[in-house]
Amino acid sequence: MSKTKKRGTAIAVAGAVAAVAIGGGVAWAAFTQQSESTAVAAGADTFEVVTVSGTVADDSLYPNQATDVTLTVSNVNDVPIKATRVEFVPLTDGDITNIPNGSRTYCRGKVTLVTRAVDVPISAGTAGNPATGTITLEDGLRLAKDTDNSCQGMRIAAKWKVTTETAA
Repeated sequence: MSKTKKRGTAIAVAGAVAAVAIGGGVAWAAFTQQSESTAVAAGADTFEVVTVSGTVADDSLYPNQATDVTLTVSNVNDVPIKATRVEFVPLTDGDITNIPNGSRTYCRGKVTLVTRAVDVPISAGTAGNPATGTITLEDGLRLAKDTDNSCQGMRIAAKWKVTTETAA
């Protein structure tokens, strides 16, 4: 093959490669744009207050005796929750009844209530059908060993706060 013919073939091949590299052999043209959506409404739900009720295993204590406290937590939220802490509400003289007013402060000081960290899962519920969870505080309420006769017959209205968080 002559030099001129080789050069012509090489130029033709180079031109074909360039045409494929530039446009793949096909011409493309496109217009582009971006559009913004309308506002998408979302927000945080309201975490409704749970209700807590309680009972004691023994409501007639003697000095140096304790009783278990059982708290029932009712969840009306449509999301599962978890109870994480139970903390007693400090007693006042008004929480001690059925004894003379003069003995209430002394007797209140003879009652020990417990605070505890807990990990109690509670399912999702509704207002018409709340889900419940139970927390038992072993020896949650105790009457001191040195309690004297002035506290005989007293009634104690103890309360606890339960901390909950969403568990979804």
